[in-house]
Amino acid sequence: MPDEILNDRQWIYMDEAGGPGFHLSGGSSSHFILCMCIFSDHTEAAATAQSIIQAARRLDYADEFHGKKAKTSVSTEFFNSIIKHKFHVRLIFVDKSIIWSPNFKTDPKYFYRSIAGVFFRHNGGKIHNAMLYIGGDIDSRLETEIKTSVNNLTSSEIIGVQFIDSISHRLIQLADMVVTAAYKGFIKRDPRWYGHWMQLIENHLIDDMGWFY
Repeated sequence: MPDEILNDRQWIYMDEAGGPGFHLSGGSSSHFILCMCIFSDHTEAAATAQSIIQAARRLDYADEFHGKKAKTSVSTEFFNSIIKHKFHVRLIFVDKSIIWSPNFKTDPKYFYRSIAGVFFRHNGGKIHNAMLYIGGDIDSRLETEIKTSVNNLTSSEIIGVQFIDSISHRLIQLADMVVTAAYKGFIKRDPRWYGHWMQLIENHLIDDMGWFY
């Protein structure tokens, strides 16, 4: 592939935190978040994946990096290994306590469709010629609405979508850990995860944060 074509490419790794439930006093998440980790350099993406592999080796950690089960030593080693790399993060937050629409509260597909649509359409020109990779364990209803949202974009924005196994793909694990830092650190103010969130902020990796109302 000619260098000028490759240099205009993007590689996007996407994950989510929370869900569409509105039983906020009965166990549903207070927020829903979509996250993209965007690379504009394939070499940098490969180097980031290699850093994550090396972090796993230093920890003698055979499992995937997953925010829900990462112990302090694991998450600390992970974030210390990735903050030197050049990628940027887009996030959209949904505070479910202020959502009033009955459709949002009763129709998960409508919930996902609306948020994914906004997230992809209103990208400020920051998505172009991108290959989108999404962890294969996401809610199947969200998967359907992402596909619909992508189909509504121009071919110059998203050129393809692939759902891949997070266990074997380190950059899907990156998106998982970053969205966990957004949820547990920024939203819930968990001290450990807030520290990881601030690492991302201080290293200028958080490029775009939006709220859905």
